Amino acid sequence: MALFGLTDARRYGMGGVGLQGLPGCPHRLPTAITEQPCWWQANCPLDAGGPARMADLDVGAVLAAVTARAGQAR
Repeated sequence: MALFGLTDARRYGMGGVGLQGLPGCPHRLPTAITEQPCWWQANCPLDAGGPARMADLDVGAVLAAVTARAGQAR
């Protein structure tokens, strides 16, 4: 299980389950992550209170993905 906020999950091509926070983020640059404003400014342009992309990955979604994956392993 991997959780991705700033980085596009497809970049790593990992097997298993990868959850992407706010996949439609207008600031995401999948082929140039170091050029994203959140990379250089060290804050999220969508939410001054914290990284909106990671906040989009709620506990319920993560638990559901882990439970589904655990059921497949049996």
